[in-house]
Amino acid sequence: MGRSAGARSRPVNLVAREWCCSSGDEERLPEGGDQVIRVVTDSASDLPPELADAEGIEVVPLYVTFGGETYRDGVDLKPQEFFARLRASDELPTTAQPTPGDFVRAFERLASQGATGIVVLTLSSGISGTFNSALQAARMWKERAVEVIDSRTALMAQGFGALAAARLARAQASLEEVANEARRVLKRTRLLAAVPTLEYLRRGGRIGRAAALVGNLLQIKPVVGDQDGVVTPVARLRTWKRALGYIMNRAVEELTPGQGRLAVMHADALEDAQRVLEQLVERVKPVETILTDFSPVLGTHSGPGAICVVYYQ
Repeated sequence: MGRSAGARSRPVNLVAREWCCSSGDEERLPEGGDQVIRVVTDSASDLPPELADAEGIEVVPLYVTFGGETYRDGVDLKPQEFFARLRASDELPTTAQPTPGDFVRAFERLASQGATGIVVLTLSSGISGTFNSALQAARMWKERAVEVIDSRTALMAQGFGALAAARLARAQASLEEVANEARRVLKRTRLLAAVPTLEYLRRGGRIGRAAALVGNLLQIKPVVGDQDGVVTPVARLRTWKRALGYIMNRAVEELTPGQGRLAVMHADALEDAQRVLEQLVERVKPVETILTDFSPVLGTHSGPGAICVVYYQ
């Protein structure tokens, strides 16, 4: 293990892939009718930055306001710093979606690199207004074809959709093919998160004060999912060990050994995340594994200590 829980997580078992963009006159479209489709997502996908860069995915950050200052999620405020401040503060940060202008600037960057079309995957519209911002941007910006997809999820469930789309896009697939690949993966992906306390869900308005008080008195550890695009309770366990066991067992039950893709995310709980990942790798032998942090935006609602498992095949 070695690293403390506050250390920055690194992706596990990732193969770096080259992304080639047009050179010279960057505004010139590729010759011969070749399609260059690029993928945009937002910071709620929790894609590790080095993986997003390797796959050519443009990540538009959400915003976090903490202590009177507003930060770009994961850019100006990193997870380690955020969770240290969150643990020490009585103030709950607030979050906000990107503006349409943020998305337009991302589209313009990709167009300047030769993109002929863009597929956008956003955080669930049941959680955030990010989808509406991206949709407004697509309507405002007429330079290239843009398709905006409401992922109806978050974290690496959203991230896996973006990864699959970007990987197909490099094979010069069409805009429609890339968008359909994202939708296919999104439908197959499962997300389960164990939360050590109900307090942050209460403070963020996700549950009532009475439910949080009773849950905390009984030491209940909730497991939540993303049914119908919103945070939904799945199970309530009496110990943290059982909560982690529940999310691991669900993944083992639903994945065929040697075929699945798996991500483990943590909210400043690296040692727990590493143990969960190691056990799942041993039990289901996934073809791809990713270990990464909750971004500050999602950590605002989960609080420190949460563990999330995302998987599909």
